[in-house]
Amino acid sequence: MFVARYSLNIKADIKRGWSGYFEPAYETLDDAARLGYWPTEWDEEEDAADWLEANDIDFRHDPENGGWRHVHHNGLSCWVLDAERENAALFEAATKDNGGEIGWHGFGYATRGKVRLVASWGILHILEVDYVTMEI
Repeated sequence: MFVARYSLNIKADIKRGWSGYFEPAYETLDDAARLGYWPTEWDEEEDAADWLEANDIDFRHDPENGGWRHVHHNGLSCWVLDAERENAALFEAATKDNGGEIGWHGFGYATRGKVRLVASWGILHILEVDYVTMEI
């Protein structure tokens, strides 16, 4: 199955294996909790990691792109393609990109299983994946 994904660093995305909100990125996990999600009134002694976990907020360190990022979901956000061959998948993705049918947001699906980079057209990449699920 082929999917399309926009990325500035697709190899890092594949290695990371999860999709997160690109901005903001925080220098430390404490900054992520305190600046991004911590309630206005908080206990100076409370641990940021414990607070995030207790509130079911997932921040992970993104070593390739730097900083702590809020995780949207496991797997990479993507657009599902109908093509059954690599060349056809690249053509379909480029056509949909030029036609404005796909973009940087509203992907709708997330990769599952093995992910392999097939081709790139600028910042638009074609991946072969085991399967996809709806993006949560």
